[in-house]
Amino acid sequence: MIILITNDDGFGSEGIKLLKKVASNFASEIWVVAPDADRSASARSLDYIVKQSIKVNQHSEREFSASGTPADCVIIALYKIMNKKPDLILSGVNFGSNIGDDVCYSGTIGAAMEGAARSISSIALSQTYNNRNKISWRNTEAFAQKIITQLAEIGWPKNTVMSVNFPTTERIKGIEFAGQGEYSTKCNVTFVENLDHSFNLDFHRENTLVVVLKVNSSLEQPEVKPAKTQQNGGPVVADAMSDKRNTYRGEDAREAIENKRTSKDLPKDFKGEVVK
Repeated sequence: MIILITNDDGFGSEGIKLLKKVASNFASEIWVVAPDADRSASARSLDYIVKQSIKVNQHSEREFSASGTPADCVIIALYKIMNKKPDLILSGVNFGSNIGDDVCYSGTIGAAMEGAARSISSIALSQTYNNRNKISWRNTEAFAQKIITQLAEIGWPKNTVMSVNFPTTERIKGIEFAGQGEYSTKCNVTFVENLDHSFNLDFHRENTLVVVLKVNSSLEQPEVKPAKTQQNGGPVVADAMSDKRNTYRGEDAREAIENKRTSKDLPKDFKGEVVK
């Protein structure tokens, strides 16, 4: 299996190093093309359209960094660097979760969507944290390989991105497919006036409660349950997203699942394992 790895936290981030280590256990060939700096929240934006010039540095035979966005990196990898099309694109592991309907801001998701738009199976992976200065990758290390290989074996529509989120909790309750939670826009804003009469706005996000929609394989009896806050962990969550399906929220999502409108996007044979 030929794998392309990218991210939005930058070429030197802990998450991408971990993802390369995980992929080395089952990939026959690994390519890394990632931003040369942190490009978080860059979504699926492209720098090359405006800049018309992107610098690429080669670090080893198959490892490169670029001065563009995560989506730029995917395009550069596919059309310039790699000599053959990858079987799978892995984006991450992101520093922070991507479980709400704000995933459209994420460069991690954006890179995976760039791959999916070119009919390449793409998975985005994200790790939540309690302490930004001391993130634990334990659950990613324990579950990433199993989830990636199982998804790859089962397969899913290639125009659909799979987003896998790992909680920080010490005990994993299980693995499940879920709908996206609602993004909260609530935040504390600090207003600071500068001497030149301009001003700075500092935004501080509050802990917000998201809703996880638990989907069974038959999609006949969906169960809606509240998830823990993003910072406090919960189940390992896999979201199925696509440019060609609607993104539902709240009760609309429950109705969509009850009406089986999303069933075609969910691999019915996915086997989640409960860890005691």
